Amino acid sequence: MPRNDHIPTGFGVAWDPSIVHLDDGVVVVGGVPRRLIRLSDTGRRELEQLMGPEPEPVSPAMWRRVVRPLLDAGLLHPVPGEACYGLEDITVIVPVRDRWEALYKLLPALGEVARVIVVDDGSIDGSGDVAEALGATVVRRASAGGPALARNAGLPLVRTPLVAMIDSDMRIEPGWQERLLPHFNDPTVAVVAPRVVGDVAERTDALARYEVARSAQDLGTDPGYVRPGNRASFLPAAFLVARTEALTEIGGFDPELIVGEDVDLVWRLGDAGWRVRYEPSSVVYHDARPSLPTFLRRRVDYGTSAAALHKRHPGKVAPTGISRWSAAVWGSALLGQPGIAALIGGLSTVRLASSLKGQVHDRWPAARLIAGRGYVGTARLLASAVTRTWLPLAALSMWRIPNTRPALAAALLVPPAVDWLERRPPIGATAYTALHLADDAAYCAGVWLGCARERTLGPLLPRLYRQAPILPGAGDPASPPTTEGPDATTTGRDSE
Repeated sequence: MPRNDHIPTGFGVAWDPSIVHLDDGVVVVGGVPRRLIRLSDTGRRELEQLMGPEPEPVSPAMWRRVVRPLLDAGLLHPVPGEACYGLEDITVIVPVRDRWEALYKLLPALGEVARVIVVDDGSIDGSGDVAEALGATVVRRASAGGPALARNAGLPLVRTPLVAMIDSDMRIEPGWQERLLPHFNDPTVAVVAPRVVGDVAERTDALARYEVARSAQDLGTDPGYVRPGNRASFLPAAFLVARTEALTEIGGFDPELIVGEDVDLVWRLGDAGWRVRYEPSSVVYHDARPSLPTFLRRRVDYGTSAAALHKRHPGKVAPTGISRWSAAVWGSALLGQPGIAALIGGLSTVRLASSLKGQVHDRWPAARLIAGRGYVGTARLLASAVTRTWLPLAALSMWRIPNTRPALAAALLVPPAVDWLERRPPIGATAYTALHLADDAAYCAGVWLGCARERTLGPLLPRLYRQAPILPGAGDPASPPTTEGPDATTTGRDSE
C-alpha cells in the first residue's frame, strides 16, 4: 500500500471537459456517475492555484479533502509536470507464444529501457531464440500456462522501480513513455496505461474497419482514474506500465484467470489503496483479429470472465447500476407507459430541486440538468446491458409481452446507430450495426456460459441504488454536503 499521499512537485490539475459550472463556478456538475459539488470560496481559490501554468502547492488538508476526491471521481484530471522516471527505470516483460515475427517489430521499438525480459510460454516456433538474438533475457516455460502466468514468471527478475507489461503483437512508436511516466510522480499511482487502438495494417475489410472504430481494448478518448463505477473500470493488460513495488505486493496477476486477469489486477490494486490511471493521449496499436469467427470466439471468451470476477470481487461486476428513480422511469417506458415514465421523471426532478435548496442559487436549472443527463445516460447503459447481458431475456420478453417490443427494439438498434453517428467510422452504417450486434451477442453468450460454469447469477443482476453513490469528502471543511442526481453507472465492461 502507498506509504504516503504527499502533493507531487509541480502537480497541476484541469477540469474534465464535460464539467458544467453553475452559480459563477461555485457549483460543479459532472463525473460518472454524475455528481453535484459545491465549493467554498477557499476551495475555489486553492484549486485555481493548481490550474495555472506554474501550479502553486495547496495545503495538505485541501489536497486530501478536495483535490484527491475530485481527481478520483473524474471531475479533475492531473497535469503532473516533468517525469521523475525515464526509460532507464523501466524493465519490459513480453509474454509470447509462437510469434517470432512480432518480436522483430516490437523489441527494437522499445528504446533504451533498462532490460527486456521475454517469457516464452511454450513456443514451438523458436520465439525464444529470436528474443535472445535481439538481446532480450529469455525465460522459457516448457508448456503454455497463459498470459497471466507468463507475466508473473518475469516479475521476479525485475530490478527497476517500473515494469512495463507489453504483449508481443503490439505496435508502438518512439516516445511511447512520455505521456505515461509523469503520472508516477504521484506516489499513490500503481499503474498507467495508454489507449490501445486496433491496428489493421493494409486490411480494408469490414471487420478490420470495425475493430479500428470499436476495439474491445479501446477505452476511448476520456482520461481518468480506473476503478469500478468510474468511466473506465478496467485496463487491458496488452500494454500497461506499473510500479514494481505494487505488483510485487499483490502477487502479480491471478494465474487461474485466462481472461479477465487485467480487471482483477486493477481491482486488487484499488483494494490495496493504490490508484490506476488511464492516459489516452498516449496511443499504442494492437493487431486486429484476422477473421470474424476468431473475433467472435474471443468475444465469447471475454464474456466468460464476468462470473469468475464476480466470485473474486462480489458486488463489483454488474451489467449496470441504476437509481430507483431511473429504474421506475425506464421500467415504465419498457412497459409502454411513457406518460407514467414522464410523471416519475418530473417528480424526481422536483425532489432533486428541493434537496438543492440552500446549496444552489439556480436550483431548478441544476436539477433539470442533472436529472436530464442522468436519465439519458441511464438509457444508454440499460440498452448496452440488454445487448451485452440480458439478450435472452429481451428475446423472451419480446415474444411473450408485446408492449415491450418497441422499447427493446430501440435498445437493440438505436445505440449502434448513435455510436456510428458519433464515431463516423470508415464503414457503412448497416455493416457497423450488424457487427456491433454480433459483437455484443457473442459477449453476452460468454457471460451466460461463464455463469453456468461458475453456478452464479451475479453478473446478470443490476445494482440498484437509493441514489447514485455519494462522492466522499468532495468539499473542504467549509462546504456543505455533496448532492447527486438520479444518475447511473456501469462496471460490466469486458477485458482483453
